[in-house]
Amino acid sequence: MKNNIIRILVICPLLTILLSCSNLSNSNADSMEEKFQAVVPLPDLNKSLEINVDGDEKVFRLGSDVPILVENKSPHFLYFDLANNYIKLFMIRDAEWVEVKDGLTGSGSRVLSPQGTPPLNLDYTWARPVLDDQIFKDNKTDILIRIVMTGEIMEMDQYSDDWRNHESEVLTGESVCAYVDVYISP
Repeated sequence: MKNNIIRILVICPLLTILLSCSNLSNSNADSMEEKFQAVVPLPDLNKSLEINVDGDEKVFRLGSDVPILVENKSPHFLYFDLANNYIKLFMIRDAEWVEVKDGLTGSGSRVLSPQGTPPLNLDYTWARPVLDDQIFKDNKTDILIRIVMTGEIMEMDQYSDDWRNHESEVLTGESVCAYVDVYISP
């Protein structure tokens, strides 16, 4: 009986410490998500558009291309402006989200068909985070990179197989956005 009481007296403080650490990390994660929403203030985040890493890999070597599968989950056509950086990359530096240069430009479709029209509602693209080698000098751990893709809802009366030949399109000004997190290792 005495041994059980001693065990309980040892285990309870340990559990309290562990649970408080868990709450601190959740609080920090919530704070970073709030800061991200301030950087990318779109209400349609990961709803109408979904992006995932193509494959099981979540950690990539510095300088590697990250393959991305893009899926339209909305009932609308989605338009992506290749010239205006429809893919942006972010990392956390000094508890803030900062933009990271993408080493690739202009890959991927400009129009994704509505959900329910496979394979036209799917596309593949890539991102290549460009990080300074010095970032790993003092930090030997993997670095979180958030890949963000933004498109615009497009209403169309008629649509051909070639997106350049559609007869009537209207960009609604309503943006859709999705993100996926990956890690870059030295």
